[in-house]
Amino acid sequence: PKLKAVPKAMPAHSTTMIKSVFFILCSPFGGGEGAALWGAAVKGCRVDRLIAFYHKKIWGISKITPHLTKRLGASELNRATIQLINGKGFMTQASILVVEDENIVNLSLCAILELQGYRVAGSAATGEDALRKVEQARPDLVLMDIHLAGRLDGAEAARLIRQRFNVPVVFLTAYSDSETLQRARQAEPFGFIVKPFKEQDLNTAITIALAKHAAELRLLHSQQRYRDIAEDMPVLVCRFQSDGALTFVNPLFGRYFAQSLEKLLGMSLFQFIPAEEHERVRSRYLGLTVEHPVTTYYHRVLSPDGSLRWLRRTDRAIFDEHSKLIEYQMVGEDITEQRQAEESLRQ
Repeated sequence: PKLKAVPKAMPAHSTTMIKSVFFILCSPFGGGEGAALWGAAVKGCRVDRLIAFYHKKIWGISKITPHLTKRLGASELNRATIQLINGKGFMTQASILVVEDENIVNLSLCAILELQGYRVAGSAATGEDALRKVEQARPDLVLMDIHLAGRLDGAEAARLIRQRFNVPVVFLTAYSDSETLQRARQAEPFGFIVKPFKEQDLNTAITIALAKHAAELRLLHSQQRYRDIAEDMPVLVCRFQSDGALTFVNPLFGRYFAQSLEKLLGMSLFQFIPAEEHERVRSRYLGLTVEHPVTTYYHRVLSPDGSLRWLRRTDRAIFDEHSKLIEYQMVGEDITEQRQAEESLRQ
């Protein structure tokens, strides 16, 4: 009842509020620790450091947590704690679903996350429950223990969450053996946290995972925009790997070579180029660098009827932000009639 009376706005060093909250929170510690905490408060210590000390007590001494969870609901405790630190509360950031089958650890994780400024979208104790809650709440991230009771363990639940909802998962595990980590990697997680961990390690792993997922979404959006544009271009467009394997073709490329788009993916670009041209073409695009990523040249191609036609093409090497090659892009235009006209003029 006293916690429910905490005002929404309060001075950062209000000793009256600190005293009322710590009176409730410290009673499970016994007279010694309770007096020590209150003694620190009245000496003018910063509120955030007192709360951080209190949370370390929760995390480090398991005998304390049952007293607190019995006296206080987790949400009430977290609201009071955050109000003490931030005065008027905090700005909602990413929402996180906690999946952990140990109740004490689950509650403590929720408290730490809210203390760090995240919004807890809920908690689950099984893989099945996690799937239901992800579908309902659509969190920005799932923090999941690998080992869960029930039909679905953490690794399988994470794989399904990634597949169905494209929500990033960060694994929590007390096991760091190679077999466990190998199973977890197959679920394509966005991070690992090995228990026991520091609160800063948790925050760092979540921050990196969210940034990585945001970058992935931007890339997917960019790729879709590229495909939408390329499909309507009146030129041949394709993307390919260093060995010439096609990874993308636009509809005109398929019509030009009389092949379906599905069949073309994975085929080698060199299947449509005469053998005597292979080395010259390969040397042109393999010679591209970050400093000089574009080259334009001409070469012959094999048409579906077996005749030779001329293609003017511009190749571009595509690199990531670390200057690592991703793939190549070709934009080509049939110039057979132009070459024939030039040949007639020369004759």
